[in-house]
Amino acid sequence: MFKNDLRKFTTKIRSDSQLTIIEKPPISVQNFFDFKDKIPNYLKCDVIYNVKRKDCSSQYMGKTKRQACRRLYEHGLPKDTYSSQSSQSLSNVTSSSMTRAAQSVKTARIAKTKATQKITEQVKLMNASDRKILEEIDDYSDIKDV
Repeated sequence: MFKNDLRKFTTKIRSDSQLTIIEKPPISVQNFFDFKDKIPNYLKCDVIYNVKRKDCSSQYMGKTKRQACRRLYEHGLPKDTYSSQSSQSLSNVTSSSMTRAAQSVKTARIAKTKATQKITEQVKLMNASDRKILEEIDDYSDIKDV
């Protein structure tokens, strides 16, 4: 209706011009919804994370290719922080159900943890409520280790 009125109006004002109206289809419903569920920050991989200390203003920054919550647990974050949200992804495996390869990996992790115990003790003092995911990264080649 509006199109016809507009065409008549333009022909009255200027008879030598011709008005062409191009209609745009309405936005489809699928544009209002996401196809995939958003992954919470604590379950994302390939992230740089930052944790503030409780007792002073210093911060600890780290990077990991694994899930952020798993790495933060290794730093001493209480396990009940994300337990209700990710109980399935972080379930504990009993040693009787583990294969030999998995047990050797676990032993290596324990040895590595003992080697870095001093750093871990400092990180345990950090405030878990101030943790945040700084940036998702795809490639670690840009980041240089100090």
